[in-house]
Amino acid sequence: MLSRLRLSLRCFTHSLRCHSASSIPPAHTTICSSETESREPANRKLEPDVFRGSGIAAGAWKEWFRSTETCQLNITRGFAGAARSGIEGRNTPGIRFQGNIIHDLPTLLAKAEARARAWHPSDIHAAIDISIKLPCQGADGVKLLHRVLAVLSAAYLPHVPNLAQPHLCTIPLWACAKADYWDRQLVTALLGRLAWDGGRLLVQASGKNHANLWWAMSKAPNDFVEEADGLLHASAIFVRNMSTQQLNSQDCSNILLACARLQRRHDPLLQQLAACLVQQRPSAKCQDLANSLYALAVLGCTGGEYATAVQQLCSEVHQRLLGPSARTFVPQNLSNILWALERLRPDGREELVQALAAECQRRSFAGFNAQDISNAAWALAKMGCGEASAPSGRQQQDWFKAAAIAASAPGTMSGANSQDWSNLWYALALVRHHPGPSLLQAVQAEVHLEVLHNSANSQDCANLLWALATLGLYEQRLVDVLVKRLGELLQGASKGREGLNEQGLPNSLWALAVMGPDVLSRHSGLVEGLLREVVRRWQQEGKESLTREGLVQLWQTQQELKHMSSGRGNGRQLHRILAAANGERKTPLLDAMERAVEEERVADDNAVSPIQEQLTQTLAQLQRQLASSPALVGQTASTCSKNASSNVTGSSCTTTGPTILSIQQKQPVDGTSGCVDIVLEVEGGRRMALEIYGPSNFLANHRPTKTGPTQLRDRQLERVFGAGNVVSVPYWEWGKLQGPKAREHYMARLLGLALPGQT
Repeated sequence: MLSRLRLSLRCFTHSLRCHSASSIPPAHTTICSSETESREPANRKLEPDVFRGSGIAAGAWKEWFRSTETCQLNITRGFAGAARSGIEGRNTPGIRFQGNIIHDLPTLLAKAEARARAWHPSDIHAAIDISIKLPCQGADGVKLLHRVLAVLSAAYLPHVPNLAQPHLCTIPLWACAKADYWDRQLVTALLGRLAWDGGRLLVQASGKNHANLWWAMSKAPNDFVEEADGLLHASAIFVRNMSTQQLNSQDCSNILLACARLQRRHDPLLQQLAACLVQQRPSAKCQDLANSLYALAVLGCTGGEYATAVQQLCSEVHQRLLGPSARTFVPQNLSNILWALERLRPDGREELVQALAAECQRRSFAGFNAQDISNAAWALAKMGCGEASAPSGRQQQDWFKAAAIAASAPGTMSGANSQDWSNLWYALALVRHHPGPSLLQAVQAEVHLEVLHNSANSQDCANLLWALATLGLYEQRLVDVLVKRLGELLQGASKGREGLNEQGLPNSLWALAVMGPDVLSRHSGLVEGLLREVVRRWQQEGKESLTREGLVQLWQTQQELKHMSSGRGNGRQLHRILAAANGERKTPLLDAMERAVEEERVADDNAVSPIQEQLTQTLAQLQRQLASSPALVGQTASTCSKNASSNVTGSSCTTTGPTILSIQQKQPVDGTSGCVDIVLEVEGGRRMALEIYGPSNFLANHRPTKTGPTQLRDRQLERVFGAGNVVSVPYWEWGKLQGPKAREHYMARLLGLALPGQT
């Protein structure tokens, strides 16, 4: 027996080294997915414990099989025998089995309990397959299905050592995965049978058999995955050498999907699967195309060796979206392809993105669940769609409008988890799209607030706070829940559990600062905890603990705390945490924050827009005209600014000091990050800040409303220049002005200055 085992192992090893694709049996249609490790296994010698990844030595397998006293049966009926027994009519009201129609699980259970141990192995195998296809609803249905599988597993187990065809092992494994039923004895025996005798059954396995094995293991508990490591390793060798005649598109798609689930990337295998898919793409199902692109994205297949395959798969998707086949993509397909495009970033993806988003909008996102909507919106936003300044930006904003409306509809987000909410709001904030009151009401429903409080991780909380702040929103109930959850997570982090990442800390503090000093004061307990965590990490990790963006956010937060410190409450105490930790006058952390702000000012100083150049020229012309005209007394600049911004015409705006003494571009100002676009000094000692606000300073779908960061900047500038001395020039108003004269009159009204001849 032992010599026969050794001989078969040597033969199997040789077959792994020199197996040609033509010698492998043709594939059947597939059901599953697959993956392999990153190691190159082609020349690896498969010894008797080649499946040592299973944790069970070959001798243990040998002893188990010896303990079974059944004679070697050559079970050849397989599905053919099952068909005679009656696996028929999957789409009919019932399934024929042993001459009877089985309509439900109770009927199958009764038959199995009565006689399963006396059935032929192929009948037991057929019954296992049938059990997965019968109706099963709710928790009670799952319990009943597990009872059926328990009876059938016990009946099938004695026959496993004698199974002679690979599908007799892989279909039961697939069924266990579908039912999430993992009988240790049966699963271990099935894996052992596939591994037994040097993996003889794997030599016979079709593409479908391999795919079912991989798909099952991608759903299995970790201990079974470890047991199957060597088996999957050997399976990958065979799959790599299969041709397009042996691997259909569903085989390839399911194996890729399993690789993604198992997080195993083995480029030779993945490239072979992708190449087979490309050759079969005209006949591939839409789901196969979607799943394959999604899997390649999960596995990070962005290199040049994948570029051609990815582009050809994308081209096939695009072609189908332009015709009647577009309707065959289910919502999850559309969402997954968008998500994949964001990760893969293939060249020329813009038209495909446009087609996918248009199809989502055409359907009004009907049929999309919470994850589908949030992932689609997230992907579109991350790919830069919806930017108001872009030629198609306004049209693309309608995509996000449709997503927000769909998410606001009753029931759409009923199954949403905290990440779904986080991704959706994060996407809307990235494109500066205010979703309206309905979505705000939806996320604040008791059931969703409970989900956020109980299961949101630190990234979810930080992203939601950041999104609300960016959109200029403050919803007390929602913010209270997020702050409470963050406090719990922060407390857990001190005990070694997961805490906020390097961007989550400054994001959360910055978001509360944008919402205003009152919000910082209301949640001072969390603010103190977050600040102390920042200091702790800085002392342990130094500059690696924060990005430059994070340092700027902390500096902006510190300005709000400084303002609070001048009043009552604990603002002074909070301000000193970053400013004077350990009794130092100025901490290294504060120095790093100030350097980051200075770097941002230098970068801003080098960025002068055409509008700013035009505005500077207009102000210089005003300066010359006003210097030769007498002063008139009139309204304040603040009042005139409101009139000009609301397109009030015929108003007479003058100031007591009409002479412009100086015009300075890109001026750094204490108390605010970046540079002020233009600082004017007017006769009488008055200084004014002029800010040219472009599309990014306003909500894209509600243009007069400034974003949260812009409101924060205005607030900090007013503390320096005084109320009424911060004037913004909206880009769309400036763009409407035709010629120098129109610009001069516009700025005169905006600043409260009277040109000669005005009354």
